[in-house]
Amino acid sequence: MREDFFLFANSVKDARNYIAHELISNEATWHSLVESKLEHYSKGARTLDKVIYEIEQLMFIFEWNDENGEWK
Repeated sequence: MREDFFLFANSVKDARNYIAHELISNEATWHSLVESKLEHYSKGARTLDKVIYEIEQLMFIFEWNDENGEWK
């Protein structure tokens, strides 16, 4: 695989980890302040899942293009 893709993937991973930790922290803080139960599947979690799915799709496209010589 191309080195530039690894650099991109690493930066995306770091951003994803930051976002995930922020969502968990913010939701825990919010629910402790208002003394409510945690939602089963919050909007933040849905957004994170959607972004992770899109990144996975990007990786599949990259792999297919790399294997089939489409990066010329």
